[in-house]
Amino acid sequence: MPTEPRSAARPVSEHAPTADPEPADAGRLGPRNPPRPAFENTRDTRFYFPSAAHREALSRLLFLAQDRNMGIGLLTGEIGAGKTLLRTLLYAQLSCADHIRVNIENSLLDFDGLLLEVLSQMRGARVHSADLPDR
Repeated sequence: MPTEPRSAARPVSEHAPTADPEPADAGRLGPRNPPRPAFENTRDTRFYFPSAAHREALSRLLFLAQDRNMGIGLLTGEIGAGKTLLRTLLYAQLSCADHIRVNIENSLLDFDGLLLEVLSQMRGARVHSADLPDR
């Protein structure tokens, strides 16, 4: 069966630029569509990949929040492991009316600073040490 040689000329209309249609994988993570910039700390849940470890961590955090018998939870992991993205997914599944969500991203807080930050987030307004004379 004869085939067209690769160097065969094509009509000009086949080479004319066309409007850039949205790629079929526009919403998917991949080498042609990475987060911008790649590996930045993102809260965009479109880039979540439900690996076994991530599913397990999210399941445990949801259990912790819904059980209501355990007062606090802590998510730790290596840089770039997906902690921020998991937290975003968790928050999306928890009702603000039923759960107080506190997020500490500053690891340089001393003990009093940590307590003030937790109280501030729980109250929804900045709390200062002068506001708490018993401390």
